[in-house]
Amino acid sequence: MIVPVMEAGDFQSLIRARRTVRAYRPDAIPVDQLEAAVEDACWAPSPHDTQPWRFALITSADGRRTLAEAMGERWREDLTADDARATFIDGQVKGSRVRLS
Repeated sequence: MIVPVMEAGDFQSLIRARRTVRAYRPDAIPVDQLEAAVEDACWAPSPHDTQPWRFALITSADGRRTLAEAMGERWREDLTADDARATFIDGQVKGSRVRLS
């Protein structure tokens, strides 16, 4: 496999151009595009070549809410273990649920 060489400036531009998506459009994404994205993600390096990826296709509002609730509870546990303030935890978990639901 030939790995293309990336110039330092190209990498810097790539990193600085990335963005975090905080709002999503309601449009359905074609399944072939989702499958291609998952296939591309599987090319990412993994520790000891274990390839521990798990993907779930969530297509309903109920599914998003269920995922948001589960992720929120896990985050709450992690933040509690880190001795974060209860008001901070509540705000973070609530914001996360709103973004995902």
